[in-house]
Amino acid sequence: VKNLQKTKETLKHDVEKLEKEILTLESQKSSVEEANALITRENKELRATIEELNDQNRIVL
Repeated sequence: VKNLQKTKETLKHDVEKLEKEILTLESQKSSVEEANALITRENKELRATIEELNDQNRIVL
């Protein structure tokens, strides 16, 4: 019985550690997704600028 109680406590502790780790990973995932969205927006803006410059270049040439 003592062995089972010890095992139960160990498992409970392991579950708590894993739950904390999951929260940390979810937070990191959220940060990465936000950064990715920002990069995507910036990329679209840069593509538009490149197109604009290409158009101006065609006019000059």
